[in-house]
Amino acid sequence: MADHSGLQWTKVSSRTYERSLDDMETFFGLAGEGGVGATDGQHWHIAVMAKIKTSIDLRKEVPTAWNALRNINPGLSAVVSGRANTGRLVYTVADEQELEPWLKETLFFHDTPKTSRDMFPIRNLTGRACLHVLLQTQELYLLAPHTHLDGIGAYTAMNNLIQALADSASVPTLNVELGGSEAQNLVPPLNVVAEIAPATDAVRGTFGAMLGKWMGGFAGVKLQHDGDTRQPCGEPRIIYAPFDVAESKRIVARCKELGVTVTAAVQAAVSLALRKQVGSTATMQSAVTIHNVRKFVVDKAKYPATGLVGPYTIPVPAVFTLPAEDDFMEMVRLAKQKYSEPDATGLLRNLPRFWGNEMVAIMTNPPPGSQAPSSLGVSSFGIMDPYVKPVYEGAAEGSKIEVEDAWLGITLYSPDILLHLWTLQGAIKLQCVYNEAYFKKETVAALLESTRQGLLKGLGLAE
Repeated sequence: MADHSGLQWTKVSSRTYERSLDDMETFFGLAGEGGVGATDGQHWHIAVMAKIKTSIDLRKEVPTAWNALRNINPGLSAVVSGRANTGRLVYTVADEQELEPWLKETLFFHDTPKTSRDMFPIRNLTGRACLHVLLQTQELYLLAPHTHLDGIGAYTAMNNLIQALADSASVPTLNVELGGSEAQNLVPPLNVVAEIAPATDAVRGTFGAMLGKWMGGFAGVKLQHDGDTRQPCGEPRIIYAPFDVAESKRIVARCKELGVTVTAAVQAAVSLALRKQVGSTATMQSAVTIHNVRKFVVDKAKYPATGLVGPYTIPVPAVFTLPAEDDFMEMVRLAKQKYSEPDATGLLRNLPRFWGNEMVAIMTNPPPGSQAPSSLGVSSFGIMDPYVKPVYEGAAEGSKIEVEDAWLGITLYSPDILLHLWTLQGAIKLQCVYNEAYFKKETVAALLESTRQGLLKGLGLAE
């Protein structure tokens, strides 16, 4: 069994706990320093937003709920000391000395008619989680570096926060135990909770072959940029294009009938849309598939799902095979196979070592003149209703909170496009994140619309 002692939280003073970063945290920490130009370490930060409807006085009750979330997920308030590949994660206990400056630094109220999509992106230079409350639109906007949150973790933290908000309105003085006791809720990283083993020589050989094939795949269908990819980045932007509930039901039913996943069907649709948009005849496309690996947590009683907000997600380098002819269902079949391969082959459990070693080595010492390839990736979160419920209630009358919408954003300061896919309250949501310096809004909007129409046409649902 691997020695993970350095990754366990250790009390190093009367007020602080520390541990080393594991493989995925190291990778995401270094990725946060990426992007093109001066990004202030903001690359790949995660933001999750919830549009709510409630009679609760948000300005009055949110501070209590924010305190409660610190008790539930204290790791969100830790900071990385030093550079990710050599630094440590440091948590300062929430005593009287810490609480007042922490609240001032991390909690913000906005009396504006702007929505969370209008506000995106909000920069966060604290190195830990922050919360912005949009009073007029009743939205909660939680954001943190990728070392602290992944997609599922962001929705989990939002779930914990909304329930805490409902509870805070139910009890005049919600008993939130802080002052150091919350440190017992600090959770170790993926390498510990999933007992990720060290990489063997055979596994390293697999990593090397996978990396070579993946890099070679970028010669296939690839993004075409509207701006020079060597110029400094602009602001991340989003384009949101949900299906309605009726359309979503038809898509899900058709995918079940065909024995395929919605994720594989969307992957096929966006690959086809990209190939058409750039006028390519290539038959391969390099991208990254995203896999939630919380199922690998060994002791689920000790580490319940409510505490797993950090990066317990593994990106997998993938080369998609695209038939020479635009055969949609064959693309879906091949995409489904590609998504299932890492888990079916057992590779998924070893991949954290790839990101924490091979990729980190390239990132810290890139080959002379090298430039990271740009990609169009799909990040599928699945059905979000188990993570963000439609209704939350505390014990008292008037504590009800309805969730009208929830969405996630990632701050891209690189020449990439990321397609987010999730289902909430019966509706399939599609959203593209891109950087305005490298793509025109019209280009990305056309790609997204072509994906939507290609999905419906490919499944035989176009009217």
